[in-house]
Amino acid sequence: MTNDNNLNKGSFSRNDLNNRVPRKTTTRTTTDRTRSTTGGTADRTRSTTGGTADRTRTTIGGTADRARTTTGGKTDRTRSTATRNVFEKKPTDRKTTNKTPNKPKNSGKVKRKKSNFATVAKIMLVVLIVLVVAVSLFFKKMNSTDVNSSAKNKPEETISVNIESGSSVTDIIKALEDNGVIDSAFHFKYLCKKMGYGPEFKSGYYTFTNHMSFDDIIKALNTGASSINAKKLTVREGEWLSEIASDLESQGVCTAKEFLTAANSRDYDYDFVAKIPERDNLLEGYLFPATYSIEENMSATDIVNMMLAKFDQVVKDNDIEAQAKKLNHTLDDAVIIASLIEGEVKYAPERTLVSSVIYNRLAKNMKLQLDDSVIYSMGKRATRVLYSDLKNNDKHNTYVVDGLPVGPINSPSEDSLKAAVNPDSTNYIYYVVENTTTGQHHFSATYEEHQQAEASYKSQN
Repeated sequence: MTNDNNLNKGSFSRNDLNNRVPRKTTTRTTTDRTRSTTGGTADRTRSTTGGTADRTRTTIGGTADRARTTTGGKTDRTRSTATRNVFEKKPTDRKTTNKTPNKPKNSGKVKRKKSNFATVAKIMLVVLIVLVVAVSLFFKKMNSTDVNSSAKNKPEETISVNIESGSSVTDIIKALEDNGVIDSAFHFKYLCKKMGYGPEFKSGYYTFTNHMSFDDIIKALNTGASSINAKKLTVREGEWLSEIASDLESQGVCTAKEFLTAANSRDYDYDFVAKIPERDNLLEGYLFPATYSIEENMSATDIVNMMLAKFDQVVKDNDIEAQAKKLNHTLDDAVIIASLIEGEVKYAPERTLVSSVIYNRLAKNMKLQLDDSVIYSMGKRATRVLYSDLKNNDKHNTYVVDGLPVGPINSPSEDSLKAAVNPDSTNYIYYVVENTTTGQHHFSATYEEHQQAEASYKSQN
């Protein structure tokens, strides 16, 4: 028995002791201890794993209950063991549930790659087809003898072409293209090479049309341009327009008046003709000096056109107009300067030196004072220029006019045209003849030096 006096020593009153639940004296079975232990473990595990433990318990729930009713005390141990085994399953075991397997992560990329490959293949196929068609059309065109198809819908016109002696096959074919006889020099040359034409081509003056067939052009070039009745006309370097007219009349080709009328017309299909300022002797300087073959059926207009064609070819070959522009001059200015050089120079190496003198005097606003311009203004050839001639009031007389004369004073050569746009870099502004045999000059930068050279020249003659 418990001593009541001792009760007062504790923290409970007698009433509290009376109200306490009596302690069970029955010994807990091993099963109860196991359940208690397992339960605590399950609770801690359930709080840790959350939804995963719930899903697992749901899965094995029925099995655990059936095992408990059958085995009695062993049920709790079985459930405890099953619970632990469930929580110890590897993550891969959970994937065995009835879930749809995930698709490979790169499956979309594979499909896109296949789609891109198909698109590229289609593009390449289209490009290949286009290339095949283009190559087929190209070779079809190259093997066609239709060499002037662009002119088929245009009126037929006569085209004069002068083939100089010594011209190569390439030069001849290029001349045909430049003058509109054929569309493409490349195409024509390909046909000639394929068929073996070219070595027999002859120089001379030809009359073609823009509708001639390939065979007719080849026949003409192989036969040669000149007929038995053709006449030769040589336009000399530095020759005047009026002198060319007289030569043609003397040969019975046309009258001088007919030629001068044709040489004062703008009815020619060249851009440079349209740009020439209005003046007398309109095409003076533009009728290029060369030897021409004159067929008996040619008119004065045909002859002028032939000479203009040659001038056009030389100007383009030497890029005269573009070079003149760099010097702030027009093509017409270049032709005028070239004609002055042609008249003044007898010793060829001096062309660019005389050209420099002209440019230097123009830059200083000095009159050019060139004797050959005085002779032209007189209207007749003269071996001497008198002081009275220097006062001749004519727009071609450089002793009277400022700057360049109104127009060219002769037909300048190719070398003079090139010198006119490529002057030497000097400070010369004077020159005087020092050798009458060669025509060489002495060039001076000052008037005093020029006077000394002039006095020396006079003393020797």
